[in-house]
Amino acid sequence: MLLTEQLRGKARALYDDYHIEYVGSFGEFGYPSGMAIRNDGCVCVCDYPTGKIFLFSFDGRPQGAIETKIKGLGRIDFDYEKDCIYACGRQSNIVYRLDYQGKIRGHLEDKKRSAFQFQSPADIHVSGNGSIAVTDMGRNTIELFDSGGIHQTTYSITNQAGSAYAITSDADSLYVTMYNNIGWAGDGHGLKKSRVLAMDSNEGWREVSLYTHKAAFFHDILFDNGAFYLTDGDFLLKYSDSFEL
Repeated sequence: MLLTEQLRGKARALYDDYHIEYVGSFGEFGYPSGMAIRNDGCVCVCDYPTGKIFLFSFDGRPQGAIETKIKGLGRIDFDYEKDCIYACGRQSNIVYRLDYQGKIRGHLEDKKRSAFQFQSPADIHVSGNGSIAVTDMGRNTIELFDSGGIHQTTYSITNQAGSAYAITSDADSLYVTMYNNIGWAGDGHGLKKSRVLAMDSNEGWREVSLYTHKAAFFHDILFDNGAFYLTDGDFLLKYSDSFEL
């Protein structure tokens, strides 16, 4: 996935303003529910009520839209090995597999090969090896699927305060932001702390407390080129792989 700090800032602006400088004939979004950066640098913004994925160039110019039939379109991620898009259906509680034209070609499945039924799929991440991780806010779990889209493992984080929200990974671990998990840092500058949970397959969960400026949680998290990028509503925060700001 191509990612630069400048591009990430542009994408964040899409969330905050519900429109961008060069909206042209697109008008404003109904409700922008998700965003992904395609490997060619295209900014892809999901619109919840219309089920469309709006495409923008690096500088924010509209490049068309992908129309899907998904009601309540949530977040998406790309699987370039399979030439498909995985998309969270927030009303159906199903994660769909789409072709690049937006047609539904399948869905994530349970071991009986039926559609895996989430309670509230919040975010999806396709790792470098093709495995798929989905945060389910309803169950407060992370659901893991193999590269074929078949369910393998459930990681429960119900013993943690807050709900699993945004998710990413590096070569070794999964990283999950916690929805509405907040505490005052007490540093005199109005900064708050929110938690990111890291899960290593060998060591289990560990906790990282990070500063957030505005929101009660981090809306998004990405790992790229040895650094973590988090958004908290006002700021794009860049941390090293050891979570040093």
